[in-house]
Amino acid sequence: MPAGCYSAPTTTDRVISRQGWRTLPGEPTRWHNGQDYAGDEGDPFLAVRAGIIEAWYPSGAIGVRGYGNTIVIRHAPDVITVYAHALDTRRDVGAFVTAGEQIGRIGRTSGRAGDPSAVVLKAHLHFEIVRRWPLRADDRAARYDVAATLAGWRAACETAGPAEPAAPPAPPWAAAPRETEPPTAAGDRRGAGDVLPWLAILVIVAGRRRRT
Repeated sequence: MPAGCYSAPTTTDRVISRQGWRTLPGEPTRWHNGQDYAGDEGDPFLAVRAGIIEAWYPSGAIGVRGYGNTIVIRHAPDVITVYAHALDTRRDVGAFVTAGEQIGRIGRTSGRAGDPSAVVLKAHLHFEIVRRWPLRADDRAARYDVAATLAGWRAACETAGPAEPAAPPAPPWAAAPRETEPPTAAGDRRGAGDVLPWLAILVIVAGRRRRT
């Protein structure tokens, strides 16, 4: 693989929680927006591809509550990586970083409920790939499939060398266990089409009854 083309987010590259629906002890089933990587507090985490430091946030900052100390790297106009729960991160916004360059240290900060001192139980890196920044609340349409995207980037680097990141795939929004997925726009339109013929029949029948 060419140097500086692609890097795993951590030195161990060990995933402990994947993107998708999950149920943590004492919590309801929720969609996990990214992947969590194992690590000890203070271990380095790395930029997965070359890019520009877009922003960094301290734990508890508005817009990233629940993420803790966070750094954001832009790789292309609509390809951005987010690294969260850090012990600390680089703060030189606008600086260029290469794949595999250290951009922070793994921590367990969360700032949940707006409390910057809140911590997650075990140190790890939370990692996401998104198409825009900043994100809106529950902005599922802005998130990419982390596992598929990283696999594609790694394969591309092994065969073709450095290049602009290709548009990653969206994650499969499977329905949560015991939950119903919100209807899509197409589903809404199909439902309306099913109702209209019945309304027309009722109008015709009512008109005939009035004439008789």
